[in-house]
Amino acid sequence: MNISSTTIRQAYERTSAKSPLRRVLVAGLCQFSDEDDIVDEDLPAEFLVDMVKYLQRRVRESHQHERPVFTIPSPCEFHGHESTEDERECRQHRTW
Repeated sequence: MNISSTTIRQAYERTSAKSPLRRVLVAGLCQFSDEDDIVDEDLPAEFLVDMVKYLQRRVRESHQHERPVFTIPSPCEFHGHESTEDERECRQHRTW
């Protein structure tokens, strides 16, 4: 996954901390990039912090559920739900 640091910087400048776009960028780069794609002095510090948090959460979840760290994330990870009931319904109607 090759996304420029300019694109990431602009996304972070134009979105809020809980933006689904930020979550997609972080997950995509963590899961589908090699280390050369991520090493860039121009990446926003907030993006790097989000990457560390994402990786920590994935490792913790993999230990709790005894599954590989980098399974494909749930689509619900990339959009919001109005309530826990909405989230439960969304997960039930998912086709994969």
